[in-house]
Amino acid sequence: MKSRIFRASLAEYRAVPALAQKTVRESVKVFWDSLCSHIEIARDSGNIKEMFTAIKTATGPYTQTCSILKDKNCSIIEDNLLKLKHLIDHYSELYAAAGIADHNYITIIPDSPVLEHLDMPPDLSEIITVIQNLRSGKASGGDQIPAELLKAGLGPLAKHLHCPVNKC
Repeated sequence: MKSRIFRASLAEYRAVPALAQKTVRESVKVFWDSLCSHIEIARDSGNIKEMFTAIKTATGPYTQTCSILKDKNCSIIEDNLLKLKHLIDHYSELYAAAGIADHNYITIIPDSPVLEHLDMPPDLSEIITVIQNLRSGKASGGDQIPAELLKAGLGPLAKHLHCPVNKC
């Protein structure tokens, strides 16, 4: 009898976190649905101030973060011009420092073979391979020419691209 009551209360006890989590999820969903509706209503009615107030509710308050900058004596620098001067001095000193390397370690590093074929200009088959491997649905480069168009004119285009590419 006691074990049956104990098992029942244990099962109820174990179900409480799941029920609480479900309730929280439902409450959060109702909150966000209500807030989204509020933003949409404000936008549709042209009430921009109310719309941005609701957006601020969603994003939370804006907190301006500023890192504390200290000089070499560990005193806080508050003036912006002094901060800028400190950063200029700091990085000038940092980049002016000579690099220290242990030459014993440098001699241990094995020499890599020279890959002379990488210095050769690309041949026609490499240009064709590059064009074939362009991702469809994308326009690479500033000219915004779709990859499908380049692939469609593969033969003549590759020949015309081969000359300028090898001149550089």
